[in-house]
Amino acid sequence: MRKTCVVGVLVAAVFLGGCSSQGSSGSSGQQSSSSPAAPVVGASGSSSGAEDNDRYGHYGEPANSPGPGAYAGWSKEEQKTATEFAVSSMRIFAMKTDAKTWHLYMDPRVTDGYKKQLERYNPQYGSVNTVYQAVYTEFPPDAKKAVVRVETDAGVWVVHLQREGAGEAPKVALIEPLTLKKG
Repeated sequence: MRKTCVVGVLVAAVFLGGCSSQGSSGSSGQQSSSSPAAPVVGASGSSSGAEDNDRYGHYGEPANSPGPGAYAGWSKEEQKTATEFAVSSMRIFAMKTDAKTWHLYMDPRVTDGYKKQLERYNPQYGSVNTVYQAVYTEFPPDAKKAVVRVETDAGVWVVHLQREGAGEAPKVALIEPLTLKKG
């Protein structure tokens, strides 16, 4: 029994002595071959993104996803301006004039693709005579497209707006009837 206790005390002393031989930093000069190094797990982004963040905590924002400012959307002022632009574009669209004058006013307001569609449009055959007001607007967060529904004497028409990005002036991408009044 005495030999067993002495052997147990010696094993414990050797074990504790090995643990205490590490320096004050907690690492010995050599890596033990019996204990593999723990794998380093981290985000795929740079270390600069590893700051405290309201949304992602101490992990930081992922480097491959855009931040909250990337999709600025339409500001209130831009929405008001775009709505007025859509209503005035609808008024020009409804003008009863010759084709040359109509294109002189309408062409600068439309996208290149829609301008090509309108090349043979004759404003004399349009069904809208009076444009009243915008009755519905839709401004998605991507800041490139918007939809404005405009009330006319011929029903509600939809003006699709498109722009290059936030802060840019919109252009008309399409004007189409939503409903037509039967007359």
